[in-house]
Amino acid sequence: MKKSPLNIVFIVVFGAIVLVFAIIAVTMSIAISTGSKPTKAAKTFTETVANGDMSTAYTTLASDAFRANTSREEFDAFLTLNPILTHMSDIRFNGFESSGGQALVYGTIDGAGEVSPIRVLLENDEELGWLISGVDFSEQLTESQ
Repeated sequence: MKKSPLNIVFIVVFGAIVLVFAIIAVTMSIAISTGSKPTKAAKTFTETVANGDMSTAYTTLASDAFRANTSREEFDAFLTLNPILTHMSDIRFNGFESSGGQALVYGTIDGAGEVSPIRVLLENDEELGWLISGVDFSEQLTESQ
């Protein structure tokens, strides 16, 4: 049975469309998985703080650079000034940016009767994975955070 030129064109076009959708799906999957690790680290950090385990949050989940620039006393003072973290009831991360070994995860945090934007800056440690290097509640991260 001989196929008409119209059937061949249809098969080629349909195959091209399927290929384009497959490429888009793979690209989106890679983008989501790339962002999921920093997002998971940010969520683990905020949940650890909300559960009252400040020692783990500071010594295990924060980067060496964070600890070098922020003493434990300064970290505790930051948490005292920002009870939204220690009394968190919900957090929704809805975006991220990543470049090299750094990532910025952002979203909204609810707690202590407030709702606020939150941005968590992370750095990737080759052995330990993504670690917190800053937390901010303003529109942009400041250099001191």
